[in-house]
Amino acid sequence: MWSQDRDMASIEARLLDEVVWQGRIVWSGQVTVFPNKVLVEAPAVVLNSLGVGPGWIALLGETTVEIEALEGEDFVVVSQVRAASDGPRIPAWPVGSSVPMRIVTFEHARRVVHERLLSLLRMSAAEAQAAVNVQELARTEGIGALHLVYAQASPAAGADSVAASKAALYGSKFEERVRMLRAVIETEDGPRVLRRSVVRLERE
Repeated sequence: MWSQDRDMASIEARLLDEVVWQGRIVWSGQVTVFPNKVLVEAPAVVLNSLGVGPGWIALLGETTVEIEALEGEDFVVVSQVRAASDGPRIPAWPVGSSVPMRIVTFEHARRVVHERLLSLLRMSAAEAQAAVNVQELARTEGIGALHLVYAQASPAAGADSVAASKAALYGSKFEERVRMLRAVIETEDGPRVLRRSVVRLERE
């Protein structure tokens, strides 16, 4: 996939506040929070074995943070979600002990959108790996995943809910981006451009 969970959270700041239950919680527990690190108070838990790594997101107390790196089995380097992953680190909050933390992923939604984009753009997995405009593709993939997540949440919330409104918003944005999207593939003969003019992403 081109996108990470942090891409979704950088686009929609209230993602975990509003629809955390639509994601998969891979770990939860009490942690000690330093300005730039989190000590996981569960030595038996090896986050590496859970697949957790840079680009993942977590709800730290009531604050959404992105994971920058793992240090050993117990320390996680975090930042509040930034516009870009290489931006200056924003210290986590609140600092203290016994802070609840939930590490969450929306990998399923991102994977669904990724596979649809590959099909719509007639791209192979190898071509996807060779794409050079990854930032553009990742943003489109993240917007599509946001549409799916909010669309899945909207039936229970109601037609006039925030979830329904955001599902429509991100569905429209996804269609607009795909109409304008170009996937640039690096080949032995030089760059090749793939385009798709019209697409509608429906909720499963």
